[in-house]
Amino acid sequence: MWGEAILMATYLLNKIPRKEKEETPYELWMGRKPSYQYLRVWGCLAKVAVPPPKAQKIGPKSVDCIFIGLLRKHSAYHFSLFYQGNWESSRLDDKSCPQDKRQEMINDLPKILKTDSGCKPLRYKWIFKKKMKADGTIDKYKARLVIKGFSQHEGLDYVDTYLSVTRITLIRMIIAIAALRNLEIHIMDVKTAFLNGDLEEEIYMNQPEGTRPDLAYAVSRLSRYTSNPSYAHWKAITRVLHYLRYSRDYGLHYDRHPAVIEGYSDANWISDIKDSRSTSGYVFTLGGAAISWKSSKQTVIAKSTMESEFIALDKCGEEAEWLRQFVEDIPRWPKPNSVFDITSIRQLLSTGVISIDYVASKDNIADPFTKGLSRELVSKSSKGMGLKPLKE
Repeated sequence: MWGEAILMATYLLNKIPRKEKEETPYELWMGRKPSYQYLRVWGCLAKVAVPPPKAQKIGPKSVDCIFIGLLRKHSAYHFSLFYQGNWESSRLDDKSCPQDKRQEMINDLPKILKTDSGCKPLRYKWIFKKKMKADGTIDKYKARLVIKGFSQHEGLDYVDTYLSVTRITLIRMIIAIAALRNLEIHIMDVKTAFLNGDLEEEIYMNQPEGTRPDLAYAVSRLSRYTSNPSYAHWKAITRVLHYLRYSRDYGLHYDRHPAVIEGYSDANWISDIKDSRSTSGYVFTLGGAAISWKSSKQTVIAKSTMESEFIALDKCGEEAEWLRQFVEDIPRWPKPNSVFDITSIRQLLSTGVISIDYVASKDNIADPFTKGLSRELVSKSSKGMGLKPLKE
């Protein structure tokens, strides 16, 4: 019911004049005055006629419902009815709304309360957007009421935060840990306010294709010219497709060793006169296969090869800190140091978050994230990242 209440409140606020202007938001968007003839009191009792398919000769001609909103793009009201102990949603075209017994139903509705002393209410903001069609015309207008949650303080106003979509790095890391400890992975789906459909049948789907670390540099480089590709770019894309055809059955293989997160970082200083920024790349492995990787242009201009390497190492250190925070709560995992804000590589080293060792270019599996390599080196680095044929 809360969702319907917010939608109805949004609908009404769009048709009410604001203090700053005499026109309503509806007038500003649509260019005409709104109509109020069909409005009803939200939460009122309504006698809704039983639709013909469910009507019986001997039986009730109407059911008791509660008005909870209006249907979009339809001239109909939205009701909720009480049936066999459960509230069910009903969408009917009956616009009747008797006024009797209204107070009895309104008593259970949310009420506006005064805040306690010392409590500060969160501010809100209206977000207005236009959804466009493919031909450039306006499809519909959208309004969303959001709370400025960034004003809350961790540990005081909230403890944990949850996301409906997780990072693919986290999923790969869980798979690697399961392989290290010889565990089984069980997948659980949780219904949310936006995904609440009931499935009575068994549903199967093909395994989706995942992101591959050996293609990171090629994709990062070619994506810069998608708006105006030249013949050389099309030729490079063709080479990538040929490589995919040769290695289409490759996948990441996680093993029971080594049981430590290893990270490799590399940078390619400015090698093209048309480029003014270097390229950074890193890859992290656990259980013999890659769990996180990235190839991207640096956001600042490096004046030397050493400076570009430090910039790449800084980005690698940020990812190392994120991975460290994730494994903090895993049982029987070596507990790292306390959490802190990253300020420099020296701080990461002094607190033991990372340790740095020199790796020759021929053994650095992050090398293909910054530059193009020969077929032999690509094959060697791919094996180092755990890329093998799935049929092995």
